[in-house]
Amino acid sequence: MHYDLSVFPPAPQLEIRLIAPPHGTAYGPASAFVDTGADATIVPMEIIRLLRAGTVTLKTLRGYTGGRRSVRTYLVDVEIGPHMMPAQRCDQRSSSLVHASRSSLR
Repeated sequence: MHYDLSVFPPAPQLEIRLIAPPHGTAYGPASAFVDTGADATIVPMEIIRLLRAGTVTLKTLRGYTGGRRSVRTYLVDVEIGPHMMPAQRCDQRSSSLVHASRSSLR
């Protein structure tokens, strides 16, 4: 892990790989920001498309302003060094972002 000094305040980053089950298409290594207070992980939708991650469900999200919209949910494995977080559910947040639910390293 290292700190990215090009942003303010400086933020910790680490190297990850994303893998789409069950076919194993992988993306990375790639740098990821670490936000210890976050409830979610953000991944560019372009990466989800490259991985060919399969849609799991369709659900409704409500934003902080109260607006609602339907989004697709995807599954990706997140690898951090020797640790694997399998089958993380990723929700489409916009045309370019998805959100992965936080879980413990396994």
